Amino acid sequence: ILQMPGSKLHFVGGTVGGGFGGKVDVIVEPIAILGAKLTGRPVCFIYSREEEMQISSPRAAEKVVIKDGVMKDGRIVARKVTGYTDAGAYSRHSPYGAQKGAAHYPGPYTIPNVWIDTYCVYTNRTPSSAMRGFGVTIG
Repeated sequence: ILQMPGSKLHFVGGTVGGGFGGKVDVIVEPIAILGAKLTGRPVCFIYSREEEMQISSPRAAEKVVIKDGVMKDGRIVARKVTGYTDAGAYSRHSPYGAQKGAAHYPGPYTIPNVWIDTYCVYTNRTPSSAMRGFGVTIG
């Protein structure tokens, strides 16, 4: 942003606590840096609850289609999965979430034949971001 090396910047942050993905987007930091540069003073940036709800991102919408091959004894011997993740207008963390979700599609089972196609789709919706269970809830 400022065309300055990171060694020239000093950022002090307290213990954030469990954000469960809600603090993964870097939005506040650039604003605070610019404010400090313009004023020549330290900047403390705090959102109200209303502001937090206005700027935060929703969980990505997903559609997952699973087709299993099951033996008469109940063993799953094949699984074909097609997953779609709605990234919204920008990617942010959605491609990583889609990839992480794909790793969990087999679930707790040992399935000898698994085929997974997962797509991160850009739409005109609000960009999505990480949430609790990021990438795992769809798997």
